[in-house]
Amino acid sequence: HDSFNNGTHDNHRPHEKIFAAQTLNHRCRSIKINESFDIEAEDGVECGVARLVLAWDEIRREKLRIEGNGAAIHVDRDIIVSGANDANAIVALGERSKSILKAWMERYIPMLVNRCGSSLSNSDVHRGGTTSLCNGTELLAVVLEKHTSILQEFVTSHNQEEKGEERVKGTLEMLSIAVAIYTAAFYEFEENYFHDFHQQSQNPQQKTRTPWANAVLSELGSALSITALRIRYHPTSNAYATPSPPSPSCPPLVDMLVQALDLVKVGAQSYFEQKLKQTNNRHMQSIIESAHLNALQKSFAACLKALPETVLLPPGLEEGHRIPSVDRACLRAASIELRNVGDLSNVGTGIDRVCEVLSGLSSNADNSIQVDDLISIECFESWARFVTVPIHVVEMTVGRMAMNYLHIS
Repeated sequence: HDSFNNGTHDNHRPHEKIFAAQTLNHRCRSIKINESFDIEAEDGVECGVARLVLAWDEIRREKLRIEGNGAAIHVDRDIIVSGANDANAIVALGERSKSILKAWMERYIPMLVNRCGSSLSNSDVHRGGTTSLCNGTELLAVVLEKHTSILQEFVTSHNQEEKGEERVKGTLEMLSIAVAIYTAAFYEFEENYFHDFHQQSQNPQQKTRTPWANAVLSELGSALSITALRIRYHPTSNAYATPSPPSPSCPPLVDMLVQALDLVKVGAQSYFEQKLKQTNNRHMQSIIESAHLNALQKSFAACLKALPETVLLPPGLEEGHRIPSVDRACLRAASIELRNVGDLSNVGTGIDRVCEVLSGLSSNADNSIQVDDLISIECFESWARFVTVPIHVVEMTVGRMAMNYLHIS
């Protein structure tokens, strides 16, 4: 981390943050989850993960061999019997693959938690303000440690091991990106706080800041959105059919983003509780509370703002460079979902659900009405480019702005 306390913040690192976020977003938009999140590449020597991965790959190759042999259609009775045996073999291989995936999960998550640094007792604790109060790898370790059971359920709940693997990898990817979003927003608050502090103290060494957070949050929000889309919708054999969600347990896109950030929120609270046990610094506690609230608001708004910009396109605008490498039928299904508006009794799955989320976020924020209003109107301005805005959303955003700042009742 850069040093805030002595005013030697490196002005080149913001560009590296933006480039890293762009690279991650491009990878998520261009490659399938099973390939983009290539956790099989981890060696895992210390817990036997490597041997499980080898067995897993061997089963995959055997399935491909059997499926390749059964590709041709024959009328010979012996071939039909052989095909039935091949089908039974594929089912048996699928069960073995699920067992290996479960065993792999039981070993991989603890290994990942250990590598990220699950033990916070040896971590730096903001000595004199020279390090960040939020270490992203440590936070990811806490989040994974608290929610391992969710990943285990995905392995057993899916009949097809490929979908279970995709759901597990997709969830790991979403949690990792959500932690990165929260950490970036938290880090921006710290940077602003100490920049203002040095300006007030007229520190001659303080360099001019390079704005980076909005660009990073936008890229990471887009990566999170496209990952949620890949998990929720899968292409069908009929190119003209609109895909349906894989199961009722898979929530709508907006709720998938909210749930991922909620898991990070719970993990962050536990993470900071452990950190504050190591010190009685009231000033540090105040900074953490303010930064945590700001990071949550920025994270939710950045993801919900990036969702329509990533998935939807305005009518007649088919810009090739903006379209992710996702089946068009899946994009069509997501478009129908995000354009769904509810009524008085039911909340829709699009902009009115976003309105409900941000309203709840605003009501929980103390003494930060101005920030909440600006965050909300920026988010809904993004949605308004692609979908029709209901009147109650206009009243919540423009109406509140008029009352709070223009004093129009």
